[in-house]
Amino acid sequence: ADARAIIDETKARMSAITDEYGTDPNDPTPYYEHLINKMHVHMVNAVDFFAQSQMIEFHEEMQMATEIEDESVKKWTVDSHTMLFLSAHELYGYLLLNQGDNNLALKHFIASDSTEGP
Repeated sequence: ADARAIIDETKARMSAITDEYGTDPNDPTPYYEHLINKMHVHMVNAVDFFAQSQMIEFHEEMQMATEIEDESVKKWTVDSHTMLFLSAHELYGYLLLNQGDNNLALKHFIASDSTEGP
């Protein structure tokens, strides 16, 4: 199968799950999972845009991912294995290093210290 088609199908499935599950902010645990799933969708989209050299879209997706991460840790203790392993801020920092934007990368690495949990 075509790699582009597989990536697009995977992204569509991830988005559909996010749109259907845990969207009620009054139900905290499913809503937290909803937000983390949304963050992951933005991270995957960002990496896809980065690989295609679509840098405006890359930065927009990473901005959305890091905003969700920042808001989530204000309300809940980090309980996402992916956030504990690789936060949105940390991913953004790694990709920014590849662009040579060391100062902004450092800002995101520092931010990742507060979002990756204990």
